[in-house]
Amino acid sequence: MEIRLNAKVDKVIVEDGLARVVRLADGEEIRSFMVISNADPKRTYNTLVDSSDLSNGTLRRVNSLTTRANCVKLLVALNESLDFSRYIGPGYDPRLTAYFRICPAVEYFQQSWDDARNGLPSSCPIMNVQIPSVYDPSLAPRGHHVLSAWLLYAPTNLKEGSWETEGPRVGEQLIDILSEYIPNFRGSIVDWTLQTPKDIEARQYLTDGNIRHIDITSRQIMAGRMLYRSPIERMYLCGSGTHPRGEITGVPGHNAAKAILKDLNKVAV
Repeated sequence: MEIRLNAKVDKVIVEDGLARVVRLADGEEIRSFMVISNADPKRTYNTLVDSSDLSNGTLRRVNSLTTRANCVKLLVALNESLDFSRYIGPGYDPRLTAYFRICPAVEYFQQSWDDARNGLPSSCPIMNVQIPSVYDPSLAPRGHHVLSAWLLYAPTNLKEGSWETEGPRVGEQLIDILSEYIPNFRGSIVDWTLQTPKDIEARQYLTDGNIRHIDITSRQIMAGRMLYRSPIERMYLCGSGTHPRGEITGVPGHNAAKAILKDLNKVAV
């Protein structure tokens, strides 16, 4: 087995109805018995596969998938431990602060979505915050910490302005909100950066910057997610756009592998 890094895939080439070749951006073509895509369904079927290799029904299905429930990600380097004593008292185990969420009310949650739906940065961002260095000190210099936070919800395209111009203001807003809960937060910041949906799409090739590949809605859960077996024979999907979705469970890949193994028992390799 050979693992390639920084090898951007340009196209999946179908021959005689079978996925046979992966063409890289530098023109190299790699032949294979099968192709397994961990890219999101829209990128797989709208970018990597030629539309002539798909039925109109498949194209309509793919293009009907929604990717609107997106995020921004705040990354912060800190020069001291954060102070949560007002909530859990003095002398607490720092590991208790490894993960927390800021979402004080149902109305706050609703406003976050309404803002994104209207093309606005969230005025009430739902914050899923992790401080992994309280468990793994090697992630930062002695006495320092790193913090990352996923903020829901964020539109891919802003109604006014752009993420390039609005990103710094949104980052400062998020720091202000965190400082309301953590009194020493702003003063402990060494540096910070904000990844917008546009940044996430550009860096990680996720359509619209959607970290779950497609939105998790009642229409797009369970059987509403994409099948492991693609409409193209010997091509499979194994990413978060399939059941049961993302969150780094590994289950989509596990299920895709079971489907592949089942099919291999029917095919002479």
